[in-house]
Amino acid sequence: MRRVCQGLIVVLVSGFALLGCAERHVRTNFASEMPASLPLRGFRDTPLLEARIDGVGPVTVVLDTGSSACVVSPELAEQLPGRTRPTRRMVINAEGQRLEAMGEIPIRRLELGVAVFEEVDAIVADLASLKRAYGEPIAAIVGYPLFRDLPLTIDFAARQVSIESARGGQRVRVVDSQLPIVAAEVEGHAVEVLIDSGSSSGWAVPIEKIAFEPGSRASKAVLMLGGSSAVEDGRLDGKARIGVMEFDRPVIESTRGLARVGVRGLEGLRVTFDQVNGAVWLERVRELPVQMPRGIGAEFRATGSTWELWSVEPGLPAHQVGLRDGERVLSIDGLRIGQMGTSALHQRMEQAARLRLEVLRPGGVETVWVPIVSLER
Repeated sequence: MRRVCQGLIVVLVSGFALLGCAERHVRTNFASEMPASLPLRGFRDTPLLEARIDGVGPVTVVLDTGSSACVVSPELAEQLPGRTRPTRRMVINAEGQRLEAMGEIPIRRLELGVAVFEEVDAIVADLASLKRAYGEPIAAIVGYPLFRDLPLTIDFAARQVSIESARGGQRVRVVDSQLPIVAAEVEGHAVEVLIDSGSSSGWAVPIEKIAFEPGSRASKAVLMLGGSSAVEDGRLDGKARIGVMEFDRPVIESTRGLARVGVRGLEGLRVTFDQVNGAVWLERVRELPVQMPRGIGAEFRATGSTWELWSVEPGLPAHQVGLRDGERVLSIDGLRIGQMGTSALHQRMEQAARLRLEVLRPGGVETVWVPIVSLER
C-alpha cells in the first residue's frame, strides 16, 4: 500500500485567491547572497515561517503560494501602526466559496529573515481556523505575489524554504500572472492546476471523469478558511503528470474550486517559483526509503484532553475499521494525553502490531483495534 500523507495533522485547505488584490506596492530589500534560508517555525501541513511585521513579532505566518495576496488576522491588525480601511474585496477559498474581508491595511515592513518587503498591501480576514489546524495562533498568510522579484524555493523533501534559483529538474511554464498555475494531465484528461503550498491535500480536481482504485473512494470533511466542507477522495487508478514528471496513483480529492496540487502531492520534490521568468521548476530529490515507516493511515493531533484524528486515508487500516476525520480519541493503548508524547506514539507504531483506541462517539466510549502496517511513501 502506498502512503502519501506523511506527517499530516489535518486536511487544511488554506489556499485562496483575493478578487482584485494583487500586491501593488511591494519593494524588496534583499541584501543577502543566495542561497539564503528563510526562518522556519515549523513544516507541518504547510510551511510555517517566522516573521516580523512592522516591528511586531516574531509571529507565525503561513507561506501560501495558492494565495494571490497577503492576509493578516484582525488581532495582528490591531497591533500594527497602519490604519485598517474598509474594503469591498472578497476572499475566495479553495472550494470557490466567497467570504467577506474585514478590511485592508498597509504594511510598511514585512521581514522574513534576510528577505525584507516594504509597502505591502494586506487584507484583514479571520484566520481562527488555522489555529485549530496548527495548535498555535497564525498571524498572517504571505502569498505568491510577494516573491515576484525573488526565486522562492520550497524543498518538500528536506522541509526547507529558501531564496535560491532552481538547481535542476523540469521547467514548467506558468499560465497565470497572479498564481503558479500550470498545465497538467490526470489520467489522460488535461487540467490546469495550482501549485499550492497552502493546501495539505494531494491533488484536488473535479472528479466526474476520474477512475478510482476499487474500494478507495470515500467522503470526508476538510477544514478551510471560512469553515469546513465535505469532499470525496480516493486513489487514482492511473497516473497524473505535470510536463514529463509522473505521479503514480496519487490521492485525488474532489473540489468545486480551482484544481490544485498541495503538500501531499509535492512530497519528495523541490519546487522553485520563478516569477521573473514565469516558470515553476520541479525536481524530484527524494528516493523511496529502504525501510518503510509504519502506521495506521491516519494522524493524531493533540487537542485539549483528547487526540483528534485527521488525514484518515482511504484503503488503509484506520479507514477500514471505520475511523474518520475529526473523531476524538480518549486514550491510545490505555494511555491518555500527557502520558504519551508524539515521539513515544511513533515509536509504539514502529514496534507494535496494532493500537487499541478508546474513541468518543455519540453513544459513549468505543474500543477500536487498528492494525499497524508498513506504509510506502
